[in-house]
Amino acid sequence: MAGRERALTRNGVLAATESDLYRVEAGTRLYLHSLTAQNPSGAGENIVSIYLLPNGGTSRLWAQAILKPAERMEISDWLLAELDTLRGCATSGEQVTWTMSGSLESVDV
Repeated sequence: MAGRERALTRNGVLAATESDLYRVEAGTRLYLHSLTAQNPSGAGENIVSIYLLPNGGTSRLWAQAILKPAERMEISDWLLAELDTLRGCATSGEQVTWTMSGSLESVDV
């Protein structure tokens, strides 16, 4: 039987190579309410790629967008299982910011 939920928020800057954004802890799952990537107004065009690395699997492209300066992309309403990892990158590392919000819920282990 599932347990209590707790809020989760994270943010950062995307690297130029595929890197971890968040790994779901053992014994929990993540309801991803929103993941937003924002290309700053002074930056050039950026290709933003978001990946899901399932526990014990291979990283898979989940979403991709070409963002012009001041544009953003948003992913919403996804479920990640325990030990899944959300990953991302942008063509120009250290420019594109990302923000994630969700809920963690404990599961039977």
